Amino acid sequence: MNLKITQTATICILLVFISGCSGMSSLLELKSDMDSQEMQINIQKKNFQRAWLDIEKNKLTKDSSSDYIIKKYGEPIARITEKDKSRVRWAYTQNSLNLSGPRSYLYFDLKDQLVDWQNIE
Repeated sequence: MNLKITQTATICILLVFISGCSGMSSLLELKSDMDSQEMQINIQKKNFQRAWLDIEKNKLTKDSSSDYIIKKYGEPIARITEKDKSRVRWAYTQNSLNLSGPRSYLYFDLKDQLVDWQNIE
């Protein structure tokens, strides 16, 4: 009888330990995801700041390709086609959840060439 109780207790302890390890694994995965998101947010902020400063200092050049702009500022947080479909507006912000704060817009024609830009506070 004592042997059966000992075996049952051992199994219970193993189950608690195993489930605790999987819980720990889930927490580590969650932390890793949060770290990755934080890193993406920091990259997004740096891209926005570079675009903002280059617009302020008039360092952009018309007819720059969209590939060049992506290399310089990274992917925009949004690409918005104008109603008349004559150009596409790229948005760079500090916070992808809030398009009402400071933002930089880069405008591209249908050939993916930069045609205009502006900062909005």
